[in-house]
Amino acid sequence: MPIVKTEKCFQKGFFVQQLFTTLIHPICAYMFLGDYHYLDFLSFMKSRSRCGFLPGSIAAYITKEHSTAEDRCLIFMKETINSSAKSKLTKARVKYIAFGRTYTFVGNGITCKSSADCDIKTEVCSRYQAIDQQICIPKRHINEPCDVHATCYDNNSECRYSGYTGTCQCLHDYKEIDGQCGKIGLTLWESCVKEDQCSGTKYASRCLQNQTTETNVCSCLKDYIASGSNCIKGGLSLNETCEVDQQCSGKEKANTCSNYGKSQPTCSCNYGYIEKQSRCYRINLHLFVSCDWSEQCTGSHGANECKVVEGQRICYCTDRKRILEGACFKERLTMYEECDVDMQCNGTYVGGVRKEIGHRKLCLCENGYIEDKADLICRKGQNYIRSFQGWTNNDT
Repeated sequence: MPIVKTEKCFQKGFFVQQLFTTLIHPICAYMFLGDYHYLDFLSFMKSRSRCGFLPGSIAAYITKEHSTAEDRCLIFMKETINSSAKSKLTKARVKYIAFGRTYTFVGNGITCKSSADCDIKTEVCSRYQAIDQQICIPKRHINEPCDVHATCYDNNSECRYSGYTGTCQCLHDYKEIDGQCGKIGLTLWESCVKEDQCSGTKYASRCLQNQTTETNVCSCLKDYIASGSNCIKGGLSLNETCEVDQQCSGKEKANTCSNYGKSQPTCSCNYGYIEKQSRCYRINLHLFVSCDWSEQCTGSHGANECKVVEGQRICYCTDRKRILEGACFKERLTMYEECDVDMQCNGTYVGGVRKEIGHRKLCLCENGYIEDKADLICRKGQNYIRSFQGWTNNDT
């Protein structure tokens, strides 16, 4: 019961080389039976002759109805003990050598009932019309030849014809990626394998791992961020046009997209900061706090100037003001001048304090002192009695 081996060659140059190598350097116990068209060999397998033939006279059993010089197969048969005894063909191994690749499938009893009888990874059980039986046919990869019997390996491919020649090509909306057909036109957040697939959302052409799901998904390009189902420019700097706050990450403390006082939204300084010379500086700084600009010094009353004090730039009192109760106030105020704290009213000589008259805060004399409206000062407990001798001071 010999095993027949066929070499199906699609390139004539390789056919000659294979024949020469096999005859000169026999590395296994096979004998060369001749070269035939594959359909002629399949006809022999279909015939009853395969169940009782003489190995040495196989040429008498295989006709050459289809054989041509361009399309032939080398037929080898495992040597038998008695080449004159009638033999039965029980197994045939077919090797395709084409386009730099080699494909092999083995027919056990020649036929199969389903693809489960074949190598399901590389073969498919298909009916071959020449012998009117189902046999294991090798699947073809992308760009390799195919026909109604030799199907394409990739489920997302099809055998597409150009004239009389068929090759495996990817389906519509699929593209060859590393030898396989991958779906293209994927949008933001869709699962992907390669970046070539991510073409459905503008600026979302990267395939990166989602840290939450640990799967690769189509993601925004560098310097772009996801906003809903789109990718928009990120890393925007101060005063650049924006749509959402997340875009404004190009300048420190300028992460707010605002149209306040502007015709269109732009990246602006965050709340509590002001813009100076294309940078954002913190405001509401208090007395003695380091500063760069006087506009920052708004946290302490009267300490509205950023000046150098003992070698450091700090928020400090403006001219003609002094530190009183942790703030800066104008001092030596006299009667009826507006004030904020009692200590400002030291221009009244003695007894000056802050009092509220209506909605105003004024320097006035405290209880126990009387007003000298002529000199705008306060005097302690004095009654002025007019006598013929002049004014007399009587303490009360």
